[in-house]
Amino acid sequence: LLTITREDSKLFAQLPNDPNVEIYPEAENKFFLKVRDMQLTFVRDHTGQVTGVEVTFWGRRFDAKKIK
Repeated sequence: LLTITREDSKLFAQLPNDPNVEIYPEAENKFFLKVRDMQLTFVRDHTGQVTGVEVTFWGRRFDAKKIK
């Protein structure tokens, strides 16, 4: 379970048993972490709503659906 939160204009990501860390923009829907090799690409539907995120972690890609 990956939790994405926003505080003011910053986005944060948190994996279970890990601290909440800031994610930084690389492109419009692409973000990266400075503390580990992890990239996040937000997936949007035809209306522009975020439906999930593609996570690349240690060279492996995972798809995560938005649940809330």
